[in-house]
Amino acid sequence: MDGILEFVFELIFEIVLEGSIETASSRRVPIPLRILAGVFVGIIFLGVEFIIVFVGIMCFGENMNLPVVGVGLILLAVLFGGTCVYRFIKTVRKHSGNFDE
Repeated sequence: MDGILEFVFELIFEIVLEGSIETASSRRVPIPLRILAGVFVGIIFLGVEFIIVFVGIMCFGENMNLPVVGVGLILLAVLFGGTCVYRFIKTVRKHSGNFDE
């Protein structure tokens, strides 16, 4: 039963996230909806990054045998966040002059 529930949640989140990403990047959708979709996707990604950092910090506090895992998870979150910020800035610079709608 857990496998079916996991599959259903994964399918729902994939549909919602993919739809939000497509909506945020589509020029056919009105700008307010694109902004809302972009904010939603950003909140989801920030939540995932927060969970990774939280687990990394908890590895330091709970068990002294896991500081390497904690450092690895924190570095993974920093790398993920840096990549997201870099791609966002790159996209904004690419489309900064294309607001002829």
